[in-house]
Amino acid sequence: MTGIRCVGGCNKAVEKKELGDPVFWSKTASWPDKKLPVEGASVEIASGVNMFYDLPGKSPKFKLIVINGALTFNQPEKELDLHL
Repeated sequence: MTGIRCVGGCNKAVEKKELGDPVFWSKTASWPDKKLPVEGASVEIASGVNMFYDLPGKSPKFKLIVINGALTFNQPEKELDLHL
């Protein structure tokens, strides 16, 4: 998997923030709208957010994931099946 980090002119300016305490993808409280991202969604991990992807099994197919904070895949004993 390849990722590109844009600061400035790619899409929008990104405010640099220190990473906060870990939050988990599977928890609605981790998301600004208090809802888990669904199939076809564009997802943004905001600057300063320290997100752990912890969903079991196959992920929904997301349209786009923009990572301006941090995203860690937390499947130490499972095979990751992420669809973009």
